[in-house]
Amino acid sequence: MFRELNIPDEHTAAVSEVTATSLERTVTDCAGWMSRPQALAAVDQLLRAGAVAAAADRISRAAAASPHSVRARQILAVADARSESPGESQTRCLIIDAGFPRPECQIPLLGGKVRLDMGYPELHQAVEYDGREHHSLDAARHDKERRRRIGDAGWNVLVVTRDSILVNPEIFYRQLMRRMLDSGWRPRTGELKMIQRRINYICMKHRQAREQGRLLFL
Repeated sequence: MFRELNIPDEHTAAVSEVTATSLERTVTDCAGWMSRPQALAAVDQLLRAGAVAAAADRISRAAAASPHSVRARQILAVADARSESPGESQTRCLIIDAGFPRPECQIPLLGGKVRLDMGYPELHQAVEYDGREHHSLDAARHDKERRRRIGDAGWNVLVVTRDSILVNPEIFYRQLMRRMLDSGWRPRTGELKMIQRRINYICMKHRQAREQGRLLFL
């Protein structure tokens, strides 16, 4: 479905002699109109490309009467330019939307020789997105050695695959909950029940989308 919008000149930029929306306006449009996982993935990458979050926030606040403005500000509040792939962003969206503490992105380890996709330094719990469907033998050996070194540094790693977020997020949530609690996370009174309600809702919407032949993720 196409939408006709009146876009102010200050929200546009010339790209290869073609008029396009500025990075900041593109941020607010993606954040306001796309599904939350897709929106966060797009906004993270736009911030990596040089979009200024504060400027995008001003644009969204100027359209405060629009419900899409509220959604845009919600996405901007959790966006992070350090996220290196759509899969990482969508995994982070699953975690945040369920009510878990917001994970830190690109955590340096072993003197900066290793960077963890996301995780909780205070718990030594990492979550890593692995989007590769086919691993060469060398790549598999590298991953095994890398994760051995991470484990030797005292960290636990939960590996997330594309299927974990596309096919069966229930398993991912179950694993994350157990790892977090085992690592020493102590949620506030009533927080676990709230998180479980959110997980149930997210998984229900996910199943409905799958049954309808749609995907909530890229």
